[in-house]
Amino acid sequence: YKEQNGNITIFGQIPIHNQLTTDQLVDLATQRPALLREADYVNARLARMPLPDADLANDSAAAVTYLEGLWRFVGPLEPMHNSLKANVLYNMLAHQRKLGVYDSSRFLAYLELPRHSGYMQRDRMSRLQRERAIWVDVNYTPFVQISLPPIGDDEPLVREFLIELLKDAEDASRFQDLFEARWLDAVFAESKILHGVGTPAQWSSRLGPDAYRSLLERIELDFAPQNPAYFKPGQPVELAVDVKRVDKLLVKVFEIQTFNYYTTRQTAIDQAVELDGMIASSERTVDTVAEPSRRMRHRIALPEIKTRGVYVVELIGNGVSSRALLYVGHLEAISQETPAGLAVMVLNEAGETVKDAAVWVDGREYNAGDKGLVLLPFTDTPGSRFAVLRSGDFCSAQQLYLPEEVYAFSAGIHLDPQNLPRQHRGLLILRPDFRIHGIPLDPALLGEVKVTLTAVDAKGVSTAREFKATFARNTEWTESFYVPDALRSLSVAVEAKLKRKRDLEEITLNDQRRVDLNPARGGDTLSQVFLVPAADGWRLEVRGLSGEPMSAVPLSLELNHPGFNRSVSIQASTDADGVVVLGPLTALSRITVAGPGNLRLDRVLTGAEVVWPELLHLKAGEIVSLPYPQDRHVDLRQVSLFRQRGETILADCSALVTLKDGELRIEGMEPGQYQLVSHENDRRIRLDVAEAEAGSGYLLGKTSRWQQTGNRLPSVAEVSEKEGTLRLRLRNVTTGTRVAVRVARYVDPESAFPEGYGFTSPVKRGMLPPYAQYANGRRIGDEYRYVLERRSLEKFAGTLLERPGLILNPWELRETTTEQERLKGDQDYASARQAMADASVETGLSVYGGAGSGVGGRGQSVDIGYDFLPQGSQWVLNAVPDKDGVVTIPLGGAPEHTMLDIVVLDRFGLSQFRHLRPYQTFTPVDQRLLSGLKPDAAFSRQKRIRSLAAGEQVTFSDSATTRYRAITTLGQAFDLLQVLSGNATVLEFAFLKNWPGLDEAAKREKYGKYACHEVNIFLSQHDPDFFKRVIKPALACKKDKTFVDRWLLETLTTEDLRLDRLQQRNALELALLAKRGGDARQMQAALREAWELLPPNPDAFARLVRTALQSGDLDKPVDGFGSAEDEMIVEEAKDKSLEMKKLALRPSSRRLNGAGGLTEASKSDAVPMEERDAMMAPSAAP
Repeated sequence: YKEQNGNITIFGQIPIHNQLTTDQLVDLATQRPALLREADYVNARLARMPLPDADLANDSAAAVTYLEGLWRFVGPLEPMHNSLKANVLYNMLAHQRKLGVYDSSRFLAYLELPRHSGYMQRDRMSRLQRERAIWVDVNYTPFVQISLPPIGDDEPLVREFLIELLKDAEDASRFQDLFEARWLDAVFAESKILHGVGTPAQWSSRLGPDAYRSLLERIELDFAPQNPAYFKPGQPVELAVDVKRVDKLLVKVFEIQTFNYYTTRQTAIDQAVELDGMIASSERTVDTVAEPSRRMRHRIALPEIKTRGVYVVELIGNGVSSRALLYVGHLEAISQETPAGLAVMVLNEAGETVKDAAVWVDGREYNAGDKGLVLLPFTDTPGSRFAVLRSGDFCSAQQLYLPEEVYAFSAGIHLDPQNLPRQHRGLLILRPDFRIHGIPLDPALLGEVKVTLTAVDAKGVSTAREFKATFARNTEWTESFYVPDALRSLSVAVEAKLKRKRDLEEITLNDQRRVDLNPARGGDTLSQVFLVPAADGWRLEVRGLSGEPMSAVPLSLELNHPGFNRSVSIQASTDADGVVVLGPLTALSRITVAGPGNLRLDRVLTGAEVVWPELLHLKAGEIVSLPYPQDRHVDLRQVSLFRQRGETILADCSALVTLKDGELRIEGMEPGQYQLVSHENDRRIRLDVAEAEAGSGYLLGKTSRWQQTGNRLPSVAEVSEKEGTLRLRLRNVTTGTRVAVRVARYVDPESAFPEGYGFTSPVKRGMLPPYAQYANGRRIGDEYRYVLERRSLEKFAGTLLERPGLILNPWELRETTTEQERLKGDQDYASARQAMADASVETGLSVYGGAGSGVGGRGQSVDIGYDFLPQGSQWVLNAVPDKDGVVTIPLGGAPEHTMLDIVVLDRFGLSQFRHLRPYQTFTPVDQRLLSGLKPDAAFSRQKRIRSLAAGEQVTFSDSATTRYRAITTLGQAFDLLQVLSGNATVLEFAFLKNWPGLDEAAKREKYGKYACHEVNIFLSQHDPDFFKRVIKPALACKKDKTFVDRWLLETLTTEDLRLDRLQQRNALELALLAKRGGDARQMQAALREAWELLPPNPDAFARLVRTALQSGDLDKPVDGFGSAEDEMIVEEAKDKSLEMKKLALRPSSRRLNGAGGLTEASKSDAVPMEERDAMMAPSAAP
C-alpha cells in the first residue's frame, strides 16, 4: 500500500509486521483492505488459525472443523488467491467423503473456480481465458504452517461426488454450465446404473457402446472410504465394502505373529506383507449376489477379531482381491536416560504403564522391573535401533535411540570476595550438578571426591590444600579455610571418581574455577568506589587501601532506567565521610560511576535473580506460580504473555498474568502454546497447555505426549527481620527446598550465589498410532482363481489316482517347473509403511534450560579488595523450612552489613532477592605498618626455626611484620614433609596420619603393603602395642638383619657401636644411636661435622622456609595456633633429650634439616635487631 508520503510499503517489509497478533492483523486489514491482496498478509493470517491437537491426515472430523475455519477466511478473498481457495475446498471435500458427507454447496464452490481440466466445459474455459481469469494451480502447496497436500488429479473425487449427488436427481442440469455435456451425461448415466435407478438399458443411450459394456462388465471390490482408521481393543470390527458383479465373497482373516515378524525382518508391518504359505485364522464365504450392473455396499462383521493384534483381512471375489491391514491396539515407548542405562516405559493405547512389558533390541530381550521400567544398557555405538515392544503375545515396533554413557559434571564453585579479608576464615561453596545426557543424577553417586584449593600471593608463590568431600542431593557442600596475606587468586579444582556401568571402568570427572582477588593492589591504585545498599537510601563510599574514607572526591554518575535507552548523568562529590547519598534508586536498573585516576564502578542495582525453566507443560486450567523477587519493582509491563504457534504470535494474553508478593501467577490459559517474556532481561519461557489427561508422569494428548513439569516453584511470600532473627515464609515448598542467606555490605560485580543446575528440558514426543491400511482391486492370477473357484464347487466322485498337488494346494512350497502366472507390478499390494515414532525424540528446548542471571552482566570495577572490613560477609546455608513453610535464621553480629541476599533453592531452580537494613558506619581495620623502622638502628631479615615444648608459648609484638606457622599435629608435619620433598610417593603413606583411627584389619593390610624401615621406626614410637604384636616377631625371624632391624629389636652388636665407623653412618642411623645405644654427644658431633662440611645455600634455605610458611596458609586458624594437638607429637617432644632440643634451637641458618619435630617456624621482615633479640629471648608473657 502507499503511504501518505508516497512510499510504497509491502506487508512483511518491516519486522514488526511478523509480531502482530490476530486481532491486530484484522484491524489492520479493516483500515487497509488492499492488504488482503498480498500473499504475505494472507499467509500471516493463515499461520494464526487455531490448529487442533489431532492427526489431520487420519482424523477427518477434526480436519473438516479446521478447514471450515480456514474457509471462513479464505472464501471471501479475491480471485488472485484461487489456488489457495481450491486447495482448501478440495481437502475439505476429501475429508467429508471419509465421513460419508457429500456437501453440494462446497462442491459447487470448488467447481466454480477456474481450472484447466478435460471435464470442464470448453466454452466456459474460453470465456474465462478472455476475461483473464486467474487459474487454479493443482500443484499449488499452501503456506507451510497449514500443511495441506496439493490437489493433483481431482477427476476421481469429482466423479465420485457427481455419482453420489446425481443418484436421485431427475437430470444433471444443475451442473451443465460447468462440465462438458457428453462427459456429464456419461457420469449421470453411470450414477443411475450403479444405484439401480431404472434399468441399465434406459441409460445406455447416454453412454457409448464400449463405455456401456465396460461399465456392465466392471468388477468392483473396494473398501469404503468411511472405514475406521484405527480400532481400539474391544471395539467391534466391521468393514464396509462396495461390491459390484461379485456373487460370492471369500473372507480370509490372518493374524500376524508380530514378535516373529518384527524380530526376523526388523521392519514395520504394512499392507504388502507376504501371506504365501500362511494359513488363515478364519475363512468364510459371504453371499453378495446382486444385479451385475449395481454397486452394493455390504457391511462385513469380523467377530473373530477380539484381542490386540495385527490382522490382515483379505476379500476375494470374481478374480479380484482387496486387503485391509488392521491394527487393534498398540504399544508405545517413552525413554529417558538414567545412571544405569536407558529406562524405557511401555504404555498401552490407553496411556497406562504396562507392568509386564519387555523390549527386544539388538537380538536380546529385556524385561520390566517392579515399577514397569525396562532398563537398556548403554552402548559403544550410539544411534537409532529397531525395537520390539512386547506385552504377552502382543507386540509393537518402534525406533529407540540407544545412547552412549557420557556424563557431565559441574561443581558449582563459588567464592565470595567479601568473604575473603586477610587473616579471616573464608568459605568455599560447592553446588554440584551431575548429569547424564542432561538428566540430573544424585551427586552422592560420585566417589572419592577431592577438592583442591590453591592460593597464589603477590609474589606468585602458590599454596594448596586438599579436602575430601562427600556430596548429597539438595545440599550445598562447604569448607572453611584461612585467608593468607597478599592473596591475589584462588583456584578450586574438583575431581570425582565414578565407575562406568558399561564396562565397570573407573572414570574421573573434573571441574575447576579461578577467582582473581585484589588485582588493583599490584598497581598504583590507592582507592576504590563502593556501592552500599541500605533501607534508608543507597550510598557510594570512596575508600583507600586501608579503608580510610576519602572526602571531596568528584564523581560522575550515570543512572539507567529499563524503560529508557538514554541514561541520566549526575555530578557529585563525597562528603567528609567519603560518602555520596543516592537515595532509594527505585526502579533504576544500573549505575556507572567514574572518578579521578582509576576510580570506576559499574553495578546492576537489583539484587534479584531468578532461574526459570525454559519450557513448562501443563493441563488446561492449571495455574502457574513462579518466583518473582520481592525487591524488583513490580509493574505489569515487566512481563508479557503471548499465545503463539512456533514463532508466530496469535494473541496477547498478558491480562492472565499477575505479580504480587514475590509471585508471578498465570491462570486461565486455554490449550495452545504460550510464551512468557520478561522485558527486563529478555528472558523467555515457553508454556505448552494441553487438553489431555495425566498418566504415568505424562500428559497424554491425541497426538502428543508431554512430560509433566512442576509448575509451582518455591518463592518467598513474606520476609521480616526482628532482633537479629530473619523470618521467611515460603510458598510451594518441595522436598528439596532450602534457603541460603548472605549478609554483606557492598554490591559485588558477580552474583551472590552460584546459579547452579538449571532445569532440564521436559520431553515432548509425537504419538502416531498405527493406522489401518486398505488396498483395493488387486487382480489375482487365473490359476489361483481357478483353484479358489474349484474348491467352492460341488464335490463329485472321481478317480482314485493321485491328485495333482499343485492345483489342490497352490501355495505348497516346493520347487516346480510348471509355468505359473505371476502377479505383475501393478497388481501387487502397494507397500505403505507405517510411520514408527521415536521414543527418544525430544521436541523441547536445550537440555540445560533456564540457568541464567536475571539481569545479565552485573558490571565491573577496579578492585582493591575488602581487607579493611572488620568482618567479611556471613553465610547461612541449607536452611530447611518447617511444615508451614517458615524458615527462621538467627543472624550474627555485623551491624555494618546492610544487605541480606536471600536465596531460595530447590532441586533445579533458584530465586534471589535483596533485603536491606538501615545504613551503619564502621571502623575499618588498619592495614598500615604500625612499627616503623628506626633510622638510627641496624636491621636484619631473619628466618628461624624453633621447637617448643608442650605448653610453651611465644609472643610476637607486631603481626604485620611477622610471618609464622605452627606445626602442632602429625598431619601438619606429614604434609610439610610431602611439600618440601616434592616426592609424590610420600602421599602413599598418608594413612599414617590417621593410624590410630584404623581398625586392626586395616592396620595389617596397610602394613603388609607398605612395610619398610621408616614405617617400622614410626610405629615403634607411635604404636608400641602393634609393633610388639606384629612387627617385632617378624623382624626377629629375619635371617639377615640390618642395622635398623637390630636397633628396633634392641640387639645392637659391638660392631654397630664402633666409633671408627661413625663416618660411614647416615644421618638416620646417627640419630637412632643418639637416642638409644650410643653416646649422644658423639652422635651430635658427627652430625654437626658432616653438616658443616656442606657449603651453605641461603637461597635454598629461604625457599624452603617460605614454602613451609605458605604451605599452611590455607589451614591456619585465625588465632595463629591450632586448638587441637597431636598427642603422639606432644609425647615425643617430652621424650626429646635436652641436647637435641638445644641443637634444634640453635639460631643457625643451616638447621632446617637437622631440627627434628618441627613445631613452629617464624619469619620477620625488616625488624630492628634489638627488637628481634628481645622477641627471641625466653618470655613468660603469653
